[in-house]
Amino acid sequence: MRRFLVDDRGVTAVEYGLITVAVVLIALIMIEATGDAIATMANDVRSHLVGGTPGS
Repeated sequence: MRRFLVDDRGVTAVEYGLITVAVVLIALIMIEATGDAIATMANDVRSHLVGGTPGS
């Protein structure tokens, strides 16, 4: 039982797992946030090229 309590290899794996989950969540949030802005910008460019007024 004592050896089990002293062994910390599993703790390190859990920490790396939590860090990985945090990085993935942050990446997904950033992609979601910028995705809408990029889509809006692309639609604006498309509308100006198709028949919008230049310079507006």
